[in-house]
Amino acid sequence: MGLAGARGLDRLVGGVGLRRGRRDPDEVRVGDALDFWRVEAVEADHLLRLRAEMKVPGRAWLQFQVRPAKQCLHLHPNAFFAPKGLLGWPTGMDFTLCMPLSSAG
Repeated sequence: MGLAGARGLDRLVGGVGLRRGRRDPDEVRVGDALDFWRVEAVEADHLLRLRAEMKVPGRAWLQFQVRPAKQCLHLHPNAFFAPKGLLGWPTGMDFTLCMPLSSAG
């Protein structure tokens, strides 16, 4: 099943499905909708946290942090999931990407 199928299935079971359009193509603010996600926190040039609005058995977030380093920017994408119910255990995933800084030459 492709992404389009997943969006249709989400809407079928009562989720938000695919939202069309954005308030602004270049900027996001707290409360903005981005497909299945709602912007929960923004710190300019540092942090973006999105809360899942699709139907999941719990709550889910996707967070991106940017930290400057000597020769690059470190991008820290994190995924968090807090399942509902007694048998659920909160889980998370964290890794770091180093994006080289382009030289203005």
